[in-house]
Amino acid sequence: MSDERPNDPPPTHGPAGGSPRARIPAIGPETRGVAVLMPTWLGDIVMATASLHRLRRVVPEARITALVPPGMDSVLEGCGALDAVVAIQGKGVAGPVRTAAAIRRTGADTVVLLPNSPRSAIAAALSGRRIRVGTPRGGRGMLLSHRVPPPPKVAAGSPVPAVVHYDRIIAFALGQEPWPLEGPDADRLRPTLVARESDRVAAREVLGPLADHPTLLLVPGGNRENKRWPGERFATVARSLRETHGLLPVITGSPGERTLCAAIAAAVGPPVVDAAAAGGGLAAVKGLVAAARLVLSNDTGPRHLAAGLGTPTVALFGPTDHRWTSLPGVPESILLAEPFLPETLVADRHAALCRIDRIPVSDVLHAAAARLAAATPASPAPPVPGPIA
Repeated sequence: MSDERPNDPPPTHGPAGGSPRARIPAIGPETRGVAVLMPTWLGDIVMATASLHRLRRVVPEARITALVPPGMDSVLEGCGALDAVVAIQGKGVAGPVRTAAAIRRTGADTVVLLPNSPRSAIAAALSGRRIRVGTPRGGRGMLLSHRVPPPPKVAAGSPVPAVVHYDRIIAFALGQEPWPLEGPDADRLRPTLVARESDRVAAREVLGPLADHPTLLLVPGGNRENKRWPGERFATVARSLRETHGLLPVITGSPGERTLCAAIAAAVGPPVVDAAAAGGGLAAVKGLVAAARLVLSNDTGPRHLAAGLGTPTVALFGPTDHRWTSLPGVPESILLAEPFLPETLVADRHAALCRIDRIPVSDVLHAAAARLAAATPASPAPPVPGPIA
């Protein structure tokens, strides 16, 4: 997720190029349809859901369509803010042309760009839609009809939470004020998802005969090696919580993380489920997250799924600043590799000081026990079976 910077072009108070005047909202009662270009990454798609619901509340009669990368459409299925979710391949030389055609097919008269990329602005312009709302970063302001101003009083490089960034874009389009990250309105920024029955069925197929047991979902991967808490520590926590809380360890990861997940499964020992090896795709992961008693995750996509689905989570952060992905109102405990890093510093720039292996197993076990104690199971579940011979 690309944060905004204070050196963005000045705000446009009306359509781009117009004279200064009281700003006319880009989206209002007359809006018939809105095409929302969603972010690329799984976590960012989830973090934008609160903004989609703000949009729906203001224009309940408009047709709202979200355009997402291939394979991400299942994330938003069941989202009450949307009338449709369309997967589109926006990469490659022809990507903007394909995206523009998809926008036209939605019938929308307005395009909202949540990504900051020039590619998304080109696609919006090629679509021929008159109203195009987004941030003017990267020299793309001339391709927009309504330019979202940068956040006030933000020092260069300081973290702008993704939920705030997306909310500011939608709020600007609606002529409203953005919601604060703290205070009584903070819960309005909470991401929300829906686990469909098909997601739960896919999860049960992965779990097989152990599908009725309470689970601990382990997410040991991440898009960078230095974001990954050591695998043997995941295994240690899994064995401990299996013994003390009767939780069945389930390990999930992307296809590229199958070797890592298999090694952790071997270290945990039976009974354990290696969901990465079983496959099932994103729908299965969504179902596993929804069904889990607790999720233990690095800073990666399934952590955001857990936030959107309300699943208790312990999230581990190394050299990525947790403030980029603040998630208000969710049952989550965040453990930092360097909890005493001054607020004026950003963890991303202090990799040595914020090594993720500085988080001890004891802290994770304490946070996990607290989260489990705070959550009340809907009904008693059978104990996890003993080791399989």
